[in-house]
Amino acid sequence: MQSSSFITVSGSKVQWRSGQWTVVNYFAEWCLPCLRELPELNAFYQQGNVRVLGVSFDELSLPELQQLIERRDIRFPVLTTESATALPVSMPIVLPTTYIISPAGEVTKTIRGEVTVERLNQAVAQSQSADN
Repeated sequence: MQSSSFITVSGSKVQWRSGQWTVVNYFAEWCLPCLRELPELNAFYQQGNVRVLGVSFDELSLPELQQLIERRDIRFPVLTTESATALPVSMPIVLPTTYIISPAGEVTKTIRGEVTVERLNQAVAQSQSADN
């Protein structure tokens, strides 16, 4: 693992191994399924029981990321491009791609394609029960 902490666009530092379940979602503004799932990711994040981190597939500057977050009303933390390149998960070949990460920092599930709150809740619950 190259790094254990990452910086969000808002300047917050997040640890990879956080002690909680994490959803990492790769998206791009040119990807229509990615845009359709943003409200679902916002709603999932607002449930508050799982950490959500967004990653732009495109290597955008900090001001470009800030504009994208505002323009698309993204309410969950988005990692800076520099942080995203150091993530211990592979850059996806299909968008959107969502990774379910255990509290120990292990990828337990990869979801390719659009997600919903229900699908995310099911994926996390399945990963949690397999982890116990």
